[in-house]
Amino acid sequence: MLVIQAHILTNTNNELSGMLGRAPAFPKPTLQHFLSGKFQARMQKSTGDCIPFLEQVIPLLTYWKSFFYELSLTVLPKRWSPVLPIGEKGYARIRGKEQLLPIPSIYKPDLAKRMKKAANYFNEIATKWPMVRFYVFAIPSKQAVFVETGAWPDIPTQLFGGCQDLNQFGTLLSKNVAYDWFGKARPAWQALDFYYNTDHHLITPGMYEIYRQLYNLISSRGVGINEVVQCKNWFVVPNVIFRGSYSRLSGGYEGATDDLMSCLFELPEYTVTVHGAKHGEGRNKRLAYETGTMSKDRFFNHPAEYFGYDRGLIEYAMDKVSKQRNLLILGDSNDNSIEPLLAAHFSRSYFVDVRHFAKETGQRFSLDTFISQNGITDVLFIGSHWTTVLRDPGAGQDAQERFD
Repeated sequence: MLVIQAHILTNTNNELSGMLGRAPAFPKPTLQHFLSGKFQARMQKSTGDCIPFLEQVIPLLTYWKSFFYELSLTVLPKRWSPVLPIGEKGYARIRGKEQLLPIPSIYKPDLAKRMKKAANYFNEIATKWPMVRFYVFAIPSKQAVFVETGAWPDIPTQLFGGCQDLNQFGTLLSKNVAYDWFGKARPAWQALDFYYNTDHHLITPGMYEIYRQLYNLISSRGVGINEVVQCKNWFVVPNVIFRGSYSRLSGGYEGATDDLMSCLFELPEYTVTVHGAKHGEGRNKRLAYETGTMSKDRFFNHPAEYFGYDRGLIEYAMDKVSKQRNLLILGDSNDNSIEPLLAAHFSRSYFVDVRHFAKETGQRFSLDTFISQNGITDVLFIGSHWTTVLRDPGAGQDAQERFD
């Protein structure tokens, strides 16, 4: 019983914190808080947060709310609503599918100014380093791709925040910056199937599609790189039921799940160094999945555990790659699963996540310094809207957190 109580009351209970959107914690019983009434108010709120079995109650309420929404919509025309509300906080399920996503937002004209600022940044660094090849690759949000499906036949697509900004961004870049984005050449419904049902990331086949797009993008700049890395065998990692961030953040919704897919690739020999890692710590924990000792928590982040979490600096060395080209990748969590694929074409590859770089390396990241010190020949910016088309070069470490 004491163990159960400790689990309920601790402010490190990540599962409950995710559902509430904040850490459950009891207030400090100070005299000032007593006299002001803050203690009483916070005590009432915290007690409500920490009642026994709250982690079971929240998903149950979310599920029944969704059930009644779906029941009521059966008598309405499908065009009335292409999504079903799920729990709270603006999350929904695509009608007739397991796909969860945030409700698409209205397109904001001020995005044009932010895109111009980001494009100027890329254009300026490409001019400053004429001997370095620069690439930008954007991955649209799932809700943006959903907008492009035309699911709202009576509402102009232009009113929603779809992928129109990704197309516009390419016109702002100079010829010195190669640019592409995921899903550009695919029908929207097909592109949508490459996302996890319950998370904002792409499933492994979707990331392999990105790798192939990047291969073509890099090759288009006249870079002589070896052949595309082939997949020998796709497989589903056994005994894993993945409920992603959208399941958790929408109130613990369990009506949709995902498999965890992986692949055996024909990769050359390489070594990988995670800077700032503890002794014996590897890039990922795939061994735990091979031995069946992975976490069984309902909302555990299996893809991050299996492919590797975000780190400040990861270095790959492919000593048998004849071309002495060094690649720098500035990105977010979207590139974790294809690191070895990209690294297979370069002698040295450096994956940098600026959100964690300073903490794990002990120094602030400087693009100019990194290029000059490591003989970088190619620089790739990859990731979400925030990392690419809305990139803010002046953002501090706290602001960078929004990249995911």
